[in-house]
Amino acid sequence: MSQHGQLEERRLELSRMADGYRQASVLITAQHLGLFDVLSDGARMCDDLANELALDPRNLDLLLRALVGMDLLSVDNEHRFSLHGLAAEFLAPGAEYFMGDIIEHGYSLMKRWVRMEEVVRSGKPIPRETSGGRSPRELRAFIMGMQNISKLSAEEVADALDLRGVKRILDLGGGPGTYLYSILNRLPDASGAVLDLPDVVEIAQEQAEVEGVADRVDLIPGDMHSTHLGGPWDLIFIGNIIHSWGPETNQRLFQRCAEVLSETGRIAIKDFYLDETGTQPRSGALFSLNMMVNNAEGRSFKRVEVESWLRAAGLTPLGLHHVGTHSGVLVAGKG
Repeated sequence: MSQHGQLEERRLELSRMADGYRQASVLITAQHLGLFDVLSDGARMCDDLANELALDPRNLDLLLRALVGMDLLSVDNEHRFSLHGLAAEFLAPGAEYFMGDIIEHGYSLMKRWVRMEEVVRSGKPIPRETSGGRSPRELRAFIMGMQNISKLSAEEVADALDLRGVKRILDLGGGPGTYLYSILNRLPDASGAVLDLPDVVEIAQEQAEVEGVADRVDLIPGDMHSTHLGGPWDLIFIGNIIHSWGPETNQRLFQRCAEVLSETGRIAIKDFYLDETGTQPRSGALFSLNMMVNNAEGRSFKRVEVESWLRAAGLTPLGLHHVGTHSGVLVAGKG
């Protein structure tokens, strides 16, 4: 490639970075408006969709045609729009690996990311729109979004962990319980518990019934930082949650966990671990910004940081298992 061609390619790469919000906004807005849900029932014309969803026909037509350009919808000669490509595979309700909830969660995140300048200037996250935190719709999208993105990685986690001798499992801050239920499906004689906030454990109960493990699962409504953790537990799983707090809070949490482990018990912590520079993988560094706009302490952490907290709690790091695309499960035990 000529020098001019190389220069143009670098310019295009930067442009793609700068323009990334456009496709994201189209996809997330379409999901929030319910377009993929309605179209899962079959092909529809723009005017019909506009009438059903109370949208402006002219602007909806522009949105639909952008979705066709993104290969998420198709349009026939009679101007009827249908689900296509990735939307047909992942955004139709009932799809085996449905992703609609996590994309809906992106709707509330998108409104906060666009205000990043305020956060960097003030040092404070964007406040919630409602005094009680997430609205019911936002909460369900967030919790079920965790189920959407965890369904495949939960199988990898269950494969990676040494489950010999594990009979009692605590999923701490377990959300929909996806990781616990995957493990229980491997251990027919084991039982477990999900500890999370009251509104969240209601969703975990629904999912336990879907997975057929409800008779082996206890639901504990509470705050993981103050509610009694019970025990002794053979395995405590903490999945994708330590990035919500700062080092001191996580250190105290690990200490609480160490106190309720059985003699041979282990703690498994799944998260986005950064390298020594704190810059790679890129997804982990970007996720730190997601936490920055949402709370005052959270960020992605280096593996060495987390291991230091485990040692301070009297636990011995036993290794890191790489799962998913950018995640790892750090395991530690007593002794």
